[in-house]
Amino acid sequence: MSRRAITGAARRTTSTPGGGQTETRTSPVGWPTLLWGLGVTVAAAFAWQVADRVRLGRMTPAETISALYGRLIRSSRQLNVTVHSGDTPYEFADSFVERLARLTQTSRLRSALNPAIDETRWLVNLYVRACYSPHPPERVEQKRAVATWGKLKWRLWSVRFL
Repeated sequence: MSRRAITGAARRTTSTPGGGQTETRTSPVGWPTLLWGLGVTVAAAFAWQVADRVRLGRMTPAETISALYGRLIRSSRQLNVTVHSGDTPYEFADSFVERLARLTQTSRLRSALNPAIDETRWLVNLYVRACYSPHPPERVEQKRAVATWGKLKWRLWSVRFL
């Protein structure tokens, strides 16, 4: 078995101006392969987003809003928001919004995070209505909630990298 087969790298010999030769190893994975891999990853992420929106759209409005509230709670853990098992949705919202407000004071993403406060309060109010009100949310509000969560999710995701 050749050394190339073992290491997976090709060797390239080049001449130097002084008449000598240098040997370099080239990667078996070139730019086209890396770009193809990146493209597949982006396409898969996009397909996942579309499939998730379709799945949320097939649920009842109350089920969708409940699922989005659960996602909001999971996102809060990644932002170090303390959530107690006995917290009401409004207590959770207050803790979450307080954390967002602290982040907007020190973050370079202030303009992106300020709308997140209103989006969070709106989603929590809709969740309370879905669970406790005799007037459940309608399909229009369900669609708006999914769109709002889509924006809020990216805002919260961007905070993790600061």
